[in-house]
Amino acid sequence: MRSFFQVTLFNVLILFIFSFNFAGAQNIPTKTWRSHLNFSNAHSVAITDNEVYCASNNALFSYGRNNSIITTLTKDDGLSDTNILALGYATSSDQLIVLYANGNLDFITDDEIVNMRTLLNTSYPNKAFYGLRVDGRYLYVCASFGVAKINTDNFTIEETYDFIGQNGSENAVFDITISDDSLYIASNEGIKSASSDPNVNKQDFNNWHLIVPSSTFSTRSILWAGNSLYYTNDQDNALKKYTNDASSTVFNYTTTVYLLDFWGDDITLVGEDEIYRIDEQDQVSTYSDPKVPAPRQLLDDENGNAWIADNTNGLISISANGNEIQGYAPSGPLFPVARQIINANEKIVMIPSTDDPNVTVGSFSIFENGQWTNYTSQNRTSVTTIPATAPFYGIAFNAFENIIYFASNGDGLLAFNLNDNSFELIKTPFLVEGRTEANLKSLSIDFYGNLWTSSQFYVHIKDTEGKWIHTRNNSLSSPATVTQNSTQDDVWFVLENNRLLTYKEGSTRFLTTDNTSGGLPSNTVFTIQLDNSGSMWIGTEDGSAEYFGFSPSEVNEFSVALPRYDGFPLLRGERVLSYGIDGGNRKWVGTGNGLWLFSKDGGQLFEYFTQENSPILSNEVKTIGIQPKTGEVFIGTDNGVVSYRSDATEPSKSIDKITVFPSPVRPNYNGVLTINGLVDNASVKITDTAGNIVWDGKSYGGSTSWNLRLDSGTKPATGVYFIFATDLDGVEKNVGKFAVIR
Repeated sequence: MRSFFQVTLFNVLILFIFSFNFAGAQNIPTKTWRSHLNFSNAHSVAITDNEVYCASNNALFSYGRNNSIITTLTKDDGLSDTNILALGYATSSDQLIVLYANGNLDFITDDEIVNMRTLLNTSYPNKAFYGLRVDGRYLYVCASFGVAKINTDNFTIEETYDFIGQNGSENAVFDITISDDSLYIASNEGIKSASSDPNVNKQDFNNWHLIVPSSTFSTRSILWAGNSLYYTNDQDNALKKYTNDASSTVFNYTTTVYLLDFWGDDITLVGEDEIYRIDEQDQVSTYSDPKVPAPRQLLDDENGNAWIADNTNGLISISANGNEIQGYAPSGPLFPVARQIINANEKIVMIPSTDDPNVTVGSFSIFENGQWTNYTSQNRTSVTTIPATAPFYGIAFNAFENIIYFASNGDGLLAFNLNDNSFELIKTPFLVEGRTEANLKSLSIDFYGNLWTSSQFYVHIKDTEGKWIHTRNNSLSSPATVTQNSTQDDVWFVLENNRLLTYKEGSTRFLTTDNTSGGLPSNTVFTIQLDNSGSMWIGTEDGSAEYFGFSPSEVNEFSVALPRYDGFPLLRGERVLSYGIDGGNRKWVGTGNGLWLFSKDGGQLFEYFTQENSPILSNEVKTIGIQPKTGEVFIGTDNGVVSYRSDATEPSKSIDKITVFPSPVRPNYNGVLTINGLVDNASVKITDTAGNIVWDGKSYGGSTSWNLRLDSGTKPATGVYFIFATDLDGVEKNVGKFAVIR
């Protein structure tokens, strides 16, 4: 299979062995996307003529065996779905096959990606998919309803072996293998076989014969090798061999096991942290290496080299003799899903979701200059080692100190000093009242540089002199999951029970749906965010609210405002999960139904992105971080992170150093023209050499963009164009020029 990806679809990355660092574009054009996916938590592999493909849950990449080029492929590049379940390769049709967890299928050739949604759209109740095997031109998909046999030449389902259980009942199939004359399936009822003779109706349950009942065990993987059938027995933790109508034990394993396959003449069984090799005499040897800590699938190539999808280190190759090991993975965050994303001195900092079972220690990732750098105490390849802590739940950046603080649920704070790249673990101050653990889940930095955080019944403050102040308050029934300082010298907390609490000088106040205590749309609050004008935006399970006024802790009665859009309270009926405030004070709002971009008051909708109309990986938008200088918006969903470069940046104080991209505008350019370095809300005009205005608009923060279309819808002609913009005093000036070439 030639590398269709390299020349038509995707960014091409040059590989550095076990460094996992790649040159990439530092900035993307305005109003374009890029993905920030985890490629190292791999689980599936497929081998073609010239390349090896490796998949994690929502990302796919290839390694060129002849040229050492790595190429990434994501939803933004043409994949039709997320949550990749398995990969396959059909030799006869030269197709890479991608099976998703929902049954959706992509067939990838040199010329196109063909999407097949037939299995996705089937009406089997509670359907689930377990994997695939490829035999010649046929793809066999194993599912809760049985097996679908698909012809990869014409993308049609030739046969469906459903209801092949006892008396025609539904029988889930987990794996399939094929001998010279039979098909064998690992199913809920046990191992069954049917003749591969095309004259035998395999859609009739009577033609499937139970050869190994599963009344006391389950099997998830089977493999025909030689003249015997090998299968896993999860009850006995044993690899079994079925031959001459009888089963025998080959060996017992002690870890979770995955698929059976081949490595040269040996059978392989991939274990959770090691690989078992079974030779032709059924002698078992174990292969393990620190560079292969979490294997999930193994295939071999024509030279006897093993290619492994490793759930920690990505794609691993092992030479036929086992002596040479190399690893391959594009740059990406350490874990796929983000709990929180922030900007820190033009660096994007991400902590992983604590819902991920693989997140067992404090870890974080930093994106800068187009590359991800990963930090953890885990023993992993190409990471920066940090002090060991419990997982991180919150982050905040103190610009006065140039220090990033991480809140851990058990070990207090970890401080990362960007001045000298040093770390400090801060736990002792939080061990009040004889506590042995420092359980923190969020933190914030106020306008003076004081650090605020909380534990159960305590507010903790570190002042600018480094002195810690601890105040007991029984309203804090738990560590706050979100902390935000306001302009009123108070601090707002979202508690674990999703109640919203304000605190000032020892006084607290819960905001509720009661009209005298805020009049929130709902008592269930997910997030809060201070905007550039000092208003606190409140995300609830029934839309957004806004508050600007005295601290609620100091007044008897108060009410929040309910911004209105299209005549209704903003996002009424939506779960508002996250906010991002861009340089133009516009509101990026993450909900359970996608990402919204509203004007600064919420009254105008500029964009609405969903999984269906954009590259975002899920409609559940959990966190948003914005790089103020470039305007790039990082969108963390429950299925991964992507970013979109908006047309709003941090405003400048003068208009002396604007930048224009692109210049010149060349004939094949179809994007927008972006002007950066403007003051906030500047009036901007573009004229031709005769002084005719061809476009006018306003800046959002420090940027604006033009779609390079005249009022008539035509493209501007070849020539030089001049940019005029107003400064902070409202005085219009000629600030730049650019060329258009047609």
